[in-house]
Amino acid sequence: MTVVSAGATSFLQNGGANGDGDGVMIVDTTGAIGVIVDAIAYNGAVAANGITIFGKTVSGSLVEGTPSTRRDSDVSARALCRRHNDTSARFEGAQDTGDHAADVISCEF
Repeated sequence: MTVVSAGATSFLQNGGANGDGDGVMIVDTTGAIGVIVDAIAYNGAVAANGITIFGKTVSGSLVEGTPSTRRDSDVSARALCRRHNDTSARFEGAQDTGDHAADVISCEF
């Protein structure tokens, strides 16, 4: 696996107060084009619009369902989490509904 950032520095951040979204995506670059395998977006809608990764063009929305308007709190002990099919005690069996408005939640560590 290779991790590629969108820029040389500060590529993970909070979006602006005006709803500029942020997101992270996992991309499969083994085919003729890049395919978004999974993604999470928060603080608004986010899309990959013709981004080139390893010579492959990637395009598509990073949002599942309705965009989440939640923002990270900037407090290390409290962050955003994405619900998933983990049945451990930490997530108490939360199920990914396929809707970021419902699935992006605040977590405390």
